[in-house]
Amino acid sequence: MGYGPVAVSALREMIDCGDPFLAAVVTKGTEVLGVAHLGRRPNAHQRSALEWLYPTCAVEGCNGLTFLEFDHRVDWSKTHTTLVELLDRLCSHHHHLKTTEGWMLVEGSGKRAFVPRADPRHPRHADPRRRTKDPPAAA
Repeated sequence: MGYGPVAVSALREMIDCGDPFLAAVVTKGTEVLGVAHLGRRPNAHQRSALEWLYPTCAVEGCNGLTFLEFDHRVDWSKTHTTLVELLDRLCSHHHHLKTTEGWMLVEGSGKRAFVPRADPRHPRHADPRRRTKDPPAAA
């Protein structure tokens, strides 16, 4: 394709053909806000960024350096996009716990707690309408 706006029909045609070089660049004026790769796995540029951001497993207290796996915070099957901001690197042990038992990293970025489904910090308990910086004052 070229530069600038692209017709939705052209994008659908590219997605349907499975072109592995399709990417989406999100801008605000001339500022690039993000780059989305529409394939399931991170592209080379995204891999480099993730390897720099997460040289070890993203789980707090885990210093695993080998067999790190790229993990989507929101299942790729739901978004069909691969964004650095929504990826983490997990060691195979923690990735297995996430996949089979529902454990997840708490919201945020960098090293963070890895919690089971029942933990109140688990992302499934997050309610964007109730997020506040400070707890209510005691009466």
